[in-house]
Amino acid sequence: MEVVKELNKRGETFHCIAIGSGSKELVIKKSEVENLEFRGRLNNEELAKVIRTCHVGLSFRTDDEISARSIPVRVSEYIGVGIPTVLTPKSEGGELLDSYQVGKAFDNDEVSAICDFIQQLKYNQDLYQFYKNNAIRIRSNFSREAGAELFVRKMKQCLNVEETVKHSSM
Repeated sequence: MEVVKELNKRGETFHCIAIGSGSKELVIKKSEVENLEFRGRLNNEELAKVIRTCHVGLSFRTDDEISARSIPVRVSEYIGVGIPTVLTPKSEGGELLDSYQVGKAFDNDEVSAICDFIQQLKYNQDLYQFYKNNAIRIRSNFSREAGAELFVRKMKQCLNVEETVKHSSM
């Protein structure tokens, strides 16, 4: 919400859609922040439809260990539709954004820097296109199907290791 408030102060024309649920849900629902629309939890089809209309994906998470060590599904969804992504807090997900050059990660308190980056994307079409093209180039690696295949491969590896350990300890 602070990013939306700051963009409003800067006189930016935009529409921000908040999707999902979590600890800040009630605060966002009850807020009367201009240019912020709360949609809540959506099914996969509705979610994809909404995300396809967006120009920049925002994934703002709490500052905790889980957020620091994870790559939010939403980031994969933004890459999947080929839009630049802004993520908080800095994390493994942010390292992914940096390595593929599809967006940027910030600490939660870097509201001004986040707004600066969003404005750069809005006013510098070459920069926007750079991040967008990179997302489009790698998006097949981040589809739900690709994620499921990777998960199954990893599980099989883990199960094979467990089986080998069980048999060797007998």
